[in-house]
Amino acid sequence: MIADIDDAASQIILLVHWIGSVHTELRLPKRRRGQRNSTSADIIAAVRQLVLIARDDLIAGILNRTDW
Repeated sequence: MIADIDDAASQIILLVHWIGSVHTELRLPKRRRGQRNSTSADIIAAVRQLVLIARDDLIAGILNRTDW
């Protein structure tokens, strides 16, 4: 994963290098001073349970299909 900052657009750019030479670019808004985001307690609990029985790729697929 490569991270970069686009100050003009106020974005963080993430470039994910997947196995098989596939690349995905993600653009996220930069947080403003004083802004706070956190992961839902439900998601954290789900991941803690899933990590006991599943591989990372399966967990990622489950989280991507779930509408939190």
